[in-house]
Amino acid sequence: MRTLRAKKNFIVVVYDISDDKRRNNVMKLLEKFGKRINLSVFECMVSDSTLARLKEDIIRKIDRKNDRVAIYPICIGCYSKIDYLIPEKRTFESVHVL
Repeated sequence: MRTLRAKKNFIVVVYDISDDKRRNNVMKLLEKFGKRINLSVFECMVSDSTLARLKEDIIRKIDRKNDRVAIYPICIGCYSKIDYLIPEKRTFESVHVL
């Protein structure tokens, strides 16, 4: 019997949110899904459905006129080439491609 696994997406989420409360809400949300690599930058490995839900949750937490959030998808080939100039432990032990 074949086990199906959800396809994972490696994404980088960056944000510029001026209000402390909104920024903290987005930061706490992102901490549930990935690793903070800079003050306003997170790396996350999420399924398609989780990514859709994450986008919806972020949109509900920000002021769309004043805040900026960008989600950059990183392909598996590029993910394997990430070069941290200051060594970091890789958060994701393996990446499954279906």
